[in-house]
Amino acid sequence: MNALENTTTMESHHHHAPTSSRAAKVKSFVWHLFQMAVAMELGMLLYMLLRGLLAWTGYATVLAEHPLAAYWIMVVFMTLSMIALMRHHRYSWRDCAWMTAAMLAPLVALCALALLGLLTIQALHRIGDVAMLLGMAAYMLYRRH
Repeated sequence: MNALENTTTMESHHHHAPTSSRAAKVKSFVWHLFQMAVAMELGMLLYMLLRGLLAWTGYATVLAEHPLAAYWIMVVFMTLSMIALMRHHRYSWRDCAWMTAAMLAPLVALCALALLGLLTIQALHRIGDVAMLLGMAAYMLYRRH
């Protein structure tokens, strides 16, 4: 193979590698975000089951009287399950803390709006999950750089 053929071969590999590498990165990013969303939903399901089991104690009545507290208890379950998944994948505690901060920061802002009467608890429930995922995705994208 002469130098021109070698250069052409290298250039053709160079053009294909970033595309497949980029596709692999996008696939990995989406897969990781999906896994974390599933873990969070499982945490929420566990919370709902536990809340149902404790219904006879009057726990549900207390939660009904304090919907924002009930929301944050559910968020704790979601956060712990997300951290469990991250630790399973051998992420450090520091990584878990940063991801938790990224996940919860939008909720703090939304809850401030709810406390000011600018957002209903129902709207918080609808918007909160999306806001958490967007915060997590933003952190994942930031961390890649």
